[in-house]
Parts: sequence; C-alpha cells; structure tokens
Amino acid sequence: MSVELIPSWCRRIFAWFANRSLRRAKAQFHCPTCEATLPARVQAGLLWEEVMPCSECRGYAPISSYLKFKHPRETEETKLAETEELIEQPLHTRIVADSTANGRRWEVPAKGGWNFLLTFSSLWLALTLTLCALSLTHSLDAPKVTAKAFVPLIFPLIGVGLLYAGLRASLARHTLEVDSREVVYTRHFLGFTRRKILQRDVIVSARLTCIYIENNRPVYAIEVKAKRGRMVFGSMLEPQEKAWLCQEIRQALGLSSATNPPPDSKLLSEWRHGKLEMERGSDHTIVRSQSRRVGTIVLVIGGFFVAIAIFMLRGGLSMWMPWEPHAKVFYYFFNGFIVFWCLLVSIALLTGMAMFRFGWIARNTIKMLHADAQSLTVIATSGRRVVKHTWNPAEVQRMSVETSMRMNSNPIYHGELQLPDRIVTFGTGAPKEDIRRAINLLGDAMGRVEPART
Repeated sequence: MSVELIPSWCRRIFAWFANRSLRRAKAQFHCPTCEATLPARVQAGLLWEEVMPCSECRGYAPISSYLKFKHPRETEETKLAETEELIEQPLHTRIVADSTANGRRWEVPAKGGWNFLLTFSSLWLALTLTLCALSLTHSLDAPKVTAKAFVPLIFPLIGVGLLYAGLRASLARHTLEVDSREVVYTRHFLGFTRRKILQRDVIVSARLTCIYIENNRPVYAIEVKAKRGRMVFGSMLEPQEKAWLCQEIRQALGLSSATNPPPDSKLLSEWRHGKLEMERGSDHTIVRSQSRRVGTIVLVIGGFFVAIAIFMLRGGLSMWMPWEPHAKVFYYFFNGFIVFWCLLVSIALLTGMAMFRFGWIARNTIKMLHADAQSLTVIATSGRRVVKHTWNPAEVQRMSVETSMRMNSNPIYHGELQLPDRIVTFGTGAPKEDIRRAINLLGDAMGRVEPART
C-alpha cells in the first residue's frame, strides 16, 4: 500500500510508537553501504517508505535496510529453501528418479528406523492405558456404571493417533509422477494406497515450505501448490535431498524460469490474500497489485484493541464513586485513579482505531505501476482516496525483490523500487518468481538492462 493513503493522525501515532520502541531498545541505524551509525528515528511523513541519506558515504537507502534486526539462527534447511543456486544430486540419496514416456517420476523409499513420535506415543499409550485400566476397574465395581466411566478412553485413542503418525513417518513410501497433463502423488503405507492428482495447468508453485517448528528450528517439506489444493510431502528427507527433489520437480513443471510474456499480453498471478496482474504492451508495461494479508492482520488486531478498550472504559466509568461529604480524601483518590485509568484506556482505544483504519485502507488498496521509456507512474487508490506520483526512469535507483516478514518461518516477499524521495513497494505476498517477472517487465519498458535483485 501507499503510506500517503493513511490519515496523518494515524501516521503520527505509528511514528510515535516506533520511535518510542527504538529508544527503549537502544536501536541504531546502520548504513548498508559503509556501516556508518546514524540516529534511529522514523518520520511521520512516509514511515517505512522513507529514504534516508547517509552523511558519511552520501548514499541513500530505504529506512528498513538501516535497521539491523536480530534474525533467528539460519539452519541449513532455511538456506536451501531460499537459495536459487543449482543444487547437485546428493551422492548417497535413496531417491530414485526415472524418465517416463510423458514426463518424470520419483520414488521416495521409506525412511525406516525409530523417531520421536514412536517414542512419545509408546510412553503415552503405556501410561494412559494403565490409568484407564485402574479407572475402569474402580468404576465397574460401582453399583451403577455410567457413560462417564469410559471418558478416559479418549486419551489412549490420542496415543493411537500419534503412533499411527510415527509409523507413517517411518514406513510410508512416496511416488510422484509428472506428465504432460497432471501431477500424481501416491503414498504407500501398510498395504494401503492414497493417491492425489493435480492438473498441471493449474499448478502455481513448487517450493520448500515450513510445516512445523521442532526445537526452535523450522522443519520444511516439499509443497506442490495449485490454485485449489496442494501436495505436501518429504518432511523426513535430508535437507539436501529436499532441496534437490524440489528443484527437480520445478524443472519438470517448467517453473524454474520466470520468462516474460510476449508483447500485447496479460498475466494474472492470484494467491490467497491478493493478486498481481501484469500487462505488457508494445511500448509500456502496467502492473496492478492488491495485497490483503498485512491489512487483514492489522485490521483484526485493531478491532480487538477497540473492543477491549470500549469494554474497559465502560467498566471504569461504572465504578465512579458518588460524592460523600465524610469521605472526601477517598473520593478524590479513588475517582482520580478512575480518571487515570480511563486516560490510559483511551490511548489504547485511539491506537486500536488507528490500526483498524490502517488495516482497512491497506486491505482495500489497489496499486498500479505504469512504465514506459519516458516515465514511471504510480497510482494508489483506496476507496475515494487517490495518490499519484510520476518519475523519470533515470531516477529509479534500484529494483529488487525483498522479504517483508516471515510467517511460520516462511518468507513473505514484495517488490521494491528505490527512488530519490521514497520507496515504492507492491505485490506483498505474491510468489517470488511473479514479483521478479513484474520487475523485469517494468525495467524492460523503461529501457533498463539491470535484472531484478533478490
């Protein structure tokens, strides 16, 4: 979204909270070029879209790149999940890859061995079955047996489910086959076969995605995602095997290269929380972006703040003490505390209203970028509010794909254009390949030969 769409009073509140947090954390801004230390301060005008100058190297950079955040320690899987380098087939892999008449097939054998789920479920079953046996023995001795006596049996059933999951992780083998029309995933476990089919023309991505956290480390699996439905498998493989197999699948599906569309054509990238439309003309490119993910999250949080603040205000005002001539000191002390309480809650209410307003605007913002050899125009709209800016193509200093945030250890990407006075972002939450394709199209229309940075 565009910061200028946010009312100025909301921006001042956000800037105040941001600067207060920076002061309490004793944070410092560091120039990404020369590492010079600068005063940490966020201006209410453009917030995160501001471009800050460095007094040492005379360079300019986005305010987001000046802050050195404490990222969690990157694991091998995290690095492999985000790398774009060619990954060689592991020497000791047990995955069998074959070429078929119409495509490619991979056989992933059972991992075998013992795992944590088998250990935990065995102990869980031993404990719960013993306790249930004692409980049932005591209940059956009673004159009248009720249905409540069998309620503890729920806990051994949970253990059976955990045991099933552990056995499946060790004994299941998988087959994935890609042909000209569809992708077929088959799981073989204890003589049972489960099959899932996705049509190839609706598949939008194949990547490593985090499915859970174990010992504060993300565990990734291979995800083949279509417009409706997905396949997730391979979490028990070694990190190198996952990355190599995911790369093989991407190549077989033709997802490894982000080719530009031909002139006078359109491309539409849709995901759960938005869409990115690219239109390439003979001498121009238009990119339309709408991202609802961040706006929805902030909208829900702001609504929660407002609801709680209103409830607490009503509760505080209902406790107002009436005038008592014989209790003047207590009257002023108690009601003074109520006034102080209501002031604090009013600040929370105002903050919640600002967040709700911001989330509503962000969720409904549509951003359009029009690029040709003469100009770059950005138009952002939300309801009746419209913001428009135009720059010369020579003023575009950098075009890149950046990471906005992480959700469940999975990066959320956005496109970023650095200009002399601000940063223009678009496509938050879109697939990385589609954002890169959109940036390359904008660069081609403006006559830039520099590819998108990642």
